[in-house]
Amino acid sequence: FKSVLDASNQQLVARAYELACADREEHPTGGCFLVAANAAHARELVDMLDGLHIGGPDFVAGLQGVDGANDDPEVGIVVGTIKRCVGYNLDRLGAMVTGVYPSNIAARYQIGGRLRRVTQEHTHLLFETHVPRGTVLELLHKRQSSSDSRAESLMTVMKDFAADHGGELPPADADDDD
Repeated sequence: FKSVLDASNQQLVARAYELACADREEHPTGGCFLVAANAAHARELVDMLDGLHIGGPDFVAGLQGVDGANDDPEVGIVVGTIKRCVGYNLDRLGAMVTGVYPSNIAARYQIGGRLRRVTQEHTHLLFETHVPRGTVLELLHKRQSSSDSRAESLMTVMKDFAADHGGELPPADADDDD
């Protein structure tokens, strides 16, 4: 299992670097948000990025919320965790790369919301989920995606129903015709 994680981490880091470089071509202070499973994983990813000798005149990697990494234009790859998904903006970044981590739909939506801001500087955002094929992570991702699709469908039905009924949803006990 460790070899799967190591290979996955290498692919996450490589893709985040590639997207950050591409984003910097259009937006000099742009970059990529790399999502980690937890704080230890985030530090591991930053160490891997530092090992690639990312830095110099282009950009550096930094941990979300540490030493002003969120707002520092020198930080081209901001690494944060899926658990810390609220309370900050990354509107200068144009891409997000994440792995498949145990989480709920709210956390997955919120983490993407760090880039989806009214103040977003980019007209197009790129969101990618790295899924190692043939692993338990692929099964987890399929389950999460299915759950997310059902939740989005239910929300659409509820919004349509409310729009058709003057903005009102039926009371919880609407089936009782006593």
